[in-house]
Amino acid sequence: MENVLSTLETATYPMTPAILEQLKQFSEADFVVFNQNDEVSGTTLVEMASNEHRLSAKSLTPYDRNSLEQRTLFEFQGRRYFAGLISKRSGVRTESVLVLYPESEWAVERWQAIFPPVFIGGLLLILTIFASLWISQRIARRIQTVQHQVARLAGGNYSASPKPAINDELQDLAEDLNQLSVVLDQSMKSVRSNERSSMLAQLSGGLAHQLRNSLTGARVSIQLHQRRCATGNDEAIAVAIRQLTLTEEQIKALLRLTRGESDKPESDQLDQILNDVISLVQPMCEHHKTRFTSDRLEIDQEIRDANALRGALLNLLLNAIEAAGPG
Repeated sequence: MENVLSTLETATYPMTPAILEQLKQFSEADFVVFNQNDEVSGTTLVEMASNEHRLSAKSLTPYDRNSLEQRTLFEFQGRRYFAGLISKRSGVRTESVLVLYPESEWAVERWQAIFPPVFIGGLLLILTIFASLWISQRIARRIQTVQHQVARLAGGNYSASPKPAINDELQDLAEDLNQLSVVLDQSMKSVRSNERSSMLAQLSGGLAHQLRNSLTGARVSIQLHQRRCATGNDEAIAVAIRQLTLTEEQIKALLRLTRGESDKPESDQLDQILNDVISLVQPMCEHHKTRFTSDRLEIDQEIRDANALRGALLNLLLNAIEAAGPG
């Protein structure tokens, strides 16, 4: 309505009935034109044409151009209008134009102006809600997958999970959990291996301790028997005592190993080591009826780890005796 009033104020064309009808078609408002004598000279209201004596420009002075904003209503023939009154010059004449905008049309126009943005806004709001729910459900499912992976790790299942297809922070988290599962699996295997090693060390230590006690008792018993039953040939008893002593030393080394102690090597002459090995092997050869001969030179050589060399030579010769058989 403000635009219509502004246009009419600056217009120079006369307010003829034809022009008024065209203005009504364009603006959907009704118009009443008063001449200088305050008489209706033209109108688009059919009812007013037969009741023109009832309306004058002087009686409409309260209806200025701000009546629409102020909700000032003008009622005519049972219909309510927003009214605006202006004065304009048409040639040498001054005319007053009353613009009547129907309240019902204004309500329709207002609704038509409000409905599209409200409808589009509501539609966008609904789409946004559905999109938010869809996205949140997808993220929630992926988070649940990560939670299940963590629960499997907590339960001792260190198998790797499939890599997510979407490259984002959740994919990085899943890859980190897979790496963590590998590390935990290796750590648990190492712990179990260490536990088995510790248990074997304890069992070996206990068994070695019992064997040492038994060997010590056997060696002492043989020595007592040697003293009580002295004979001309005590070589067999001496060999048995040396064998028991050697075995006892090996078991002592095993006990030191199970306790985590370092075994200090004992040095000895090479000739003495060979004599010990030969004296220990000859009774075994006699038992297996295997002929054993030795041919060696006198070598003055000190061996730093005499027990290791003695044990290696003894094992080698015993295996050779078992492989050779009688003869």
